[in-house]
This record gives sequence, C-alpha cells and structure tokens, in this order.
Amino acid sequence: MRTLLVLLALVAWSTAGAQAGDTTATGVVAYGDTCVTTCEVMPEYPGGIEQLYAFLSANARYPKEARKQWIEGKVYVSFVIEKDGSVSSVKLVRGVHPLLDNEAIRVVSTLERWTPGTQLGKPVRVQFSMPIIFTMKGTPPKRVRERRAQLGW
Repeated sequence: MRTLLVLLALVAWSTAGAQAGDTTATGVVAYGDTCVTTCEVMPEYPGGIEQLYAFLSANARYPKEARKQWIEGKVYVSFVIEKDGSVSSVKLVRGVHPLLDNEAIRVVSTLERWTPGTQLGKPVRVQFSMPIIFTMKGTPPKRVRERRAQLGW
C-alpha cells in the first residue's frame, strides 16, 4: 500500500512538472489579441498623466445645451490602448446625460498615441477606465437649486 502511494505521488509530481514547463499551452508567452488590465510596463501618455489631464481639459467642450440646463457630473469611459499605442474601443461605462456622455467619448477618441504597455518584453493591449468630470463654476440658477432640493441633492 505504501509503495502504491509513493508511486502515485511520483507520477503526479512528474506530470505537474511537465505541465509547468509547457508555457505555450497556458498562453504565458504569446498574448495575441488578449486585452489585459495590468501588465509589467503600463502604457503611458506622452508627457505623463498631467499632460493627459491638460489635453482633456483643453479639448473637452462643454455642450451649450448642457450648460444651459446646468447638467454636471462624472462620466466613466473605458478604452483600450492598442499594441501600437493608439486608442480604440471607447465605450461608456456609466453616464450622466447623453450630451455629456457623447462629449466624453468624443474627447477620449481624439487622444494621441500612447507608449504601449508591455508584458514579457512584448507590446500588449491594455484596457483603461477613467472618469471625466464635468462641472461649472458659480452658483446654479434658482430653478436648478429648487429642483435639486426636491430630488434630495
């Protein structure tokens, strides 16, 4: 009985070792078109995160109708940095109002090429999600304040 247990343990150990050495079967070496959310070297916007925020604030245009209605909020957008650094697959994750949602998607779609992310020395597709905040300066008009009070804001 003891010999049988030792034999089974040796077979299991040798099988596990053979599978661990096979990196192509597990997909560790080649990522192909797989999209990851984290990698060894994350993509970087030219000039860093400060330049990204500067670009967004300089190029986002607050829609006139949204300004007129005093619509504010945080729009969450998801996008993919491709292997060549381009931005693709821009999608709305959580919106506020169609006017602001469309503007957030538009401005993220116009981002210039990033330095692509790498995993094991090879470029990979990396997915990001980020909020874009739309706020207006000043005090909202009385009609907006009253409506917000009715809604419990």
